[in-house]
Amino acid sequence: MATQPEVEELQPLSLRQNVAWSFTGNVVYAACQWGTVVAVARLGSAEMLGQYALALAITGPVIMLANLQLREVQATDASGEHSFSDYFGLRIITTAMALLVLIGIALFAGYPADTRLVLLAVAVAAAFEALSDIIYGLLTKCERLDRMAFSVMIKGPFALLSLGLGVYLTGSVFWGAAALAAVMAARFFGFDLDNARMVLQRSRGHFERRADQAGEAEIAPRFEAGTVRTLALLSLPLGFVVALGSLGYSIPQYSVEFYLGERELGIFSALVYFEAVGRTAIRALGHSATPKLAQYYFAARMSEFYALLLKLLLLAAIIGIAGIAVTSIWGVQIAELVYGEEFARHPQVFLWVMVAAAILYLGSMIGCANTATRKFRKLVVPRIFVIVSVVALCLTLIPRYGLLGAAWTLCGFGVAECVAGVIVLFMTRRPPNGPAEQRGK
Repeated sequence: MATQPEVEELQPLSLRQNVAWSFTGNVVYAACQWGTVVAVARLGSAEMLGQYALALAITGPVIMLANLQLREVQATDASGEHSFSDYFGLRIITTAMALLVLIGIALFAGYPADTRLVLLAVAVAAAFEALSDIIYGLLTKCERLDRMAFSVMIKGPFALLSLGLGVYLTGSVFWGAAALAAVMAARFFGFDLDNARMVLQRSRGHFERRADQAGEAEIAPRFEAGTVRTLALLSLPLGFVVALGSLGYSIPQYSVEFYLGERELGIFSALVYFEAVGRTAIRALGHSATPKLAQYYFAARMSEFYALLLKLLLLAAIIGIAGIAVTSIWGVQIAELVYGEEFARHPQVFLWVMVAAAILYLGSMIGCANTATRKFRKLVVPRIFVIVSVVALCLTLIPRYGLLGAAWTLCGFGVAECVAGVIVLFMTRRPPNGPAEQRGK
C-alpha cells in the first residue's frame, strides 16, 4: 500500500512576526480601502459615495451577525473542540441566510432603484469576504498571519482597481461594486481555498486528522446537524454582540442619511474613513494578540494576561492621540487634498471623528480581551446598553447639530463601548476552572 509523502510541518510564527505581517497586510488593505472612497468621491460624487456608504452600513451588521464571530471562536479554540470543517460548514450556512436577508432589505426597504442595486452588489462582495474570513480564523489559530497578509494584499489593490475603473468607465457606483464582488469571488476560489488546504496539511501540531479523512478532504465543509447546532449556540452570543457593535457604528450613518440625505452621508463617511488609518494598526495588534490572551487566560496566567492587555491599551492610546494631533493641525489641508474642497468644509466634524476614533481604539483592545475569555453570553446585555445609548444620542444630537452631532454620537458610542467592555472584563476576571466554563457560559 502506497504511503503519502511526508510534508514539512508548518511552524507558528512569533507574536512579533505575526504583528508585523498582520500590520503590513492591513496597511496595504486599509490604504486601498481608503483609496476606494477617494476614487468614488473624485470620480463620482458625494451622492454616489453616500450610496456606497449606506450599502456598507446596511450589510455590515447583517454579515457580522451571520459570521457569528467564528473567526475569533476558531482562533481561541485552544483545545481543538471543533475542526475547521465544522466552522467552514456553519459559515456557509449563515452566509447564505445573510444574503437572503439582504436581498429582502434591498427589495422591500423602499430605497431608490440605483441604491438597491448597489446594496445587492455590496452584499455579494461581503458574502465572499465572509467565506475568506473563516479561513483567516484558521490561519490565526495556527499563528501564521503571513498567509493571511498575502491574501489581504491581493484583495486590496484589485478591489481598488475594480471599483475605481467601474465608476470611471460607467459613471455608476453599482458597476464598480459589481466588479468588486467579482474580485472577492476570484480571490476566495483562486487563493484562499488553496491556502487553507496547505495549512491544514502541514499544521500537524494544531489539528488531528480523523482516521477516515484524507488530507485533501480536510478543506471540505461538514454539515453534521448536532455539531452545527452546538457550534452555533456557542458562537451566537458573540456574533450577536459584534453585530450590535457594527450596528452601533452604523446607526449614526443611518441617521445622517435619514435626516440630512445621501450627500451629507457621503461627506460624513469620507471623514470617518480616516479612522481606518489607525484601525489598521489596531486590527493587526488585536488579531495577533487574541490567541495569546486566550492562552494566558485559560492557563490562569492572569498577570501575563493583564500585562499584555495593558501594552495593547497603551499602543492604542498612542495611535489615537497621534491621529487627534495630526487632524487638529492639518485636518483641513488633508481633507481637501484627499477628497476635494467640498469635503474640507467641516474641520470640527473631522476633529471630533478622530476623537471618537481614539476612544474606539481603546474599546477595540478591551473587546479583544473579552473575546479571549470566551464568556460570550456575558457580553450581550452591556452591548444592548451601548445600542440604546447610541440611538438616544442620534435622536438628540443629529437633528439639532447635523454632522457635528453625528461625530459627537460616535464619541458617545466609543465611551459606551469602553465602559461596557470594562464591566464585562471585571465580571470575567477569574479564569475558568474546567472545560465546561470554556464554552461561552
